[in-house]
Amino acid sequence: MDATNVVSNVVVIGILLFVWRSLDMRISQLDKRLSDRIDHLDERVSQIEERIAHLGERIAHLSERISRIEGLFEAFARKSNLFESEKKT
Repeated sequence: MDATNVVSNVVVIGILLFVWRSLDMRISQLDKRLSDRIDHLDERVSQIEERIAHLGERIAHLSERISRIEGLFEAFARKSNLFESEKKT
């Protein structure tokens, strides 16, 4: 090998190392951004799950209230029927 080839090979190796480091830094940056976005999405999913749980509690509460109202209507209907029966006799 002559000196020109050695210098040429050293330059190529230097360029490849520079490109390698640049790509490695870029990959690290992208990995960090992706990790941050995943953390953000995890937080959002947790918030949505909390909202869903809260809505479930509200639905259960409303179902109880509806059941009570239905019970009142049924009691009212029974009393109305008794009242109508007493009127007829």
